[in-house]
Amino acid sequence: MKIIGAIGEAIRVIQTTYGIELEDTDFQPEQHEEVLHVLVHEMCHSAISHAAPWVNVLPDSQRTAVDEIAARVLETEISQLLSLSSHSVVSHAQELSNYGIEITVDTLEEFFAQWKTLPRTPIGIEQLCQDIRDTLYKET
Repeated sequence: MKIIGAIGEAIRVIQTTYGIELEDTDFQPEQHEEVLHVLVHEMCHSAISHAAPWVNVLPDSQRTAVDEIAARVLETEISQLLSLSSHSVVSHAQELSNYGIEITVDTLEEFFAQWKTLPRTPIGIEQLCQDIRDTLYKET
């Protein structure tokens, strides 16, 4: 099943299974942004996989760190473009610690600042991922 079609299919199955017709008013206002936030975040992971497939074959700890940090950088930008609320850099750093990724707010801010200088293309996404990996896992 293709994911973009699967989202619509999931809605259809919920409606058919439970005999309801979901409407925007069925969602609590605070759920609107949360649903979009989750979709945006997961789609940013997909954008990373598309632009930098090598991230998926890194050792687990490196893959998780590069993917989660880059996804949060992209997610923040897309959330702003969609006029959604977004997490602060401090909040992102705290969330990342839940994955065992210990990163300073200053380092995370550097990645956000660097993203502003990169092209909004697969090449830019790949460069962001490479810079995250190089910064966090310098060869010694």
